[in-house]
Amino acid sequence: MQIAERLVVALRSTNSFDARGTIIELLTKLFHKHKNCMSSIIDVVFPDLIALSLDEDVGAGRARLSALKLLACRASSLSGE
Repeated sequence: MQIAERLVVALRSTNSFDARGTIIELLTKLFHKHKNCMSSIIDVVFPDLIALSLDEDVGAGRARLSALKLLACRASSLSGE
């Protein structure tokens, strides 16, 4: 999953909340399509998703919501493993 790995690098290298929100939305779509191979990649960005979810900056709204959705998707998939 080269695309997912590049998205992780992009997520960690940008400060733009809009870009981070878009990247997380793309990771979420990939996760829905490829749960088996994406789980380990999502686990790598868990700290980033949690930090973004807890960010109180007003501009983080969309990125925060996207991060929470991806965390919820990953958590719900854990019950099926």
